[in-house]
Amino acid sequence: MLPTGNREVSCPMRVLALSNEAQPGADPDVPWALGRLLHDGLIDAYRVYSTRTHVATKGCTLAASELACEISEFEADTVIFFNTGSCLFNEAGLDEMRRARPDAVWVYYEGDAFQRWVLPYPRRALPTVRRCDIAFAFCGGHLARVLRRAGCPRVDYAPSWVNTERFPRVWKSSGSFTYDVAFVGNNTRSRVRPFPGARDRRRLMASLQRRYGTRFALAGSGWTGVGVLGPCRLDDVSQLYAASKVCVSIDHVVAPYQFSNRLPIALSSGIPVVHRVFPGSQEVLPGFPTAQYFVSVKEAIRNIDRLLEMDAQELDALSHAQQTIAETLSCDRVLRYMLQSAKAVREPDERTPVNPWLRHQVDDWAALQG
Repeated sequence: MLPTGNREVSCPMRVLALSNEAQPGADPDVPWALGRLLHDGLIDAYRVYSTRTHVATKGCTLAASELACEISEFEADTVIFFNTGSCLFNEAGLDEMRRARPDAVWVYYEGDAFQRWVLPYPRRALPTVRRCDIAFAFCGGHLARVLRRAGCPRVDYAPSWVNTERFPRVWKSSGSFTYDVAFVGNNTRSRVRPFPGARDRRRLMASLQRRYGTRFALAGSGWTGVGVLGPCRLDDVSQLYAASKVCVSIDHVVAPYQFSNRLPIALSSGIPVVHRVFPGSQEVLPGFPTAQYFVSVKEAIRNIDRLLEMDAQELDALSHAQQTIAETLSCDRVLRYMLQSAKAVREPDERTPVNPWLRHQVDDWAALQG
């Protein structure tokens, strides 16, 4: 069934979202965000198409023809590609999709941390990026430059997001905690060159295991030793955070303005977070206490211990403040900005929105694209 709004919108938007989910319906965040925007009247109709599944089962040529019919029949004026799993089409297939609605705005969002040497960007996705009117990356540096050099006329920043309904506040200072500290993330390795930051992650995990022992919960694949829980499904993260007093967050890849979705999920759950500082952290996460950032292992442990010693009232205040930050990273807010930006591309009289996360760093972001 095609979702339709119950309010009249001044400038209708019909959005076709091309998801990279492995199975249809596996990622509920995109339709949830679109549903919120439909209710708010920003869009008047949407559809979600599981591109990765269709390409895998039908091949890129047939999938492109099917999509062209979908774009035409739905009369989409905005088409959004989410990550490279939605972009593995050949030139002929992309041209067919473009002909279906020549005036539709094509938008691209990349939320995977591609790196030049250890995780190169898939070349098969570049023809899609080249045809998009605007692209969004969740970090600066190499990824933003790749999208810009592919030929996309505008590359903007959109942070990792969180579905605040899927990951509500579950942490309570009065809870019965099984663990003092929790971490969620894999022990990521590359056969060619190490990921920037992966060695720091392993060093920190080893120190936390030595210091907290069985009071440390280490969730993810590739780890050994005390406290290891094994792989953790995304939907089980909330349960772990509810059972832990503090969580620590450190990404295995480092780039300007970059953080994984584990951080906003933790912020939304309410658990006090200690996070490694990254370039632009104070700008894109205003309100996150500087005392909860760390650079070294020693500083991380010191900050964790300080949180563990806080009383319930202090921790509750901190928890609620973190939820406020998570709201600014809610997936409907991020998608709203992306669609408003697309609307400004389609309608020259429409005002281009100001990036709410780079309000004072627009020039710095442009410089990062090289």
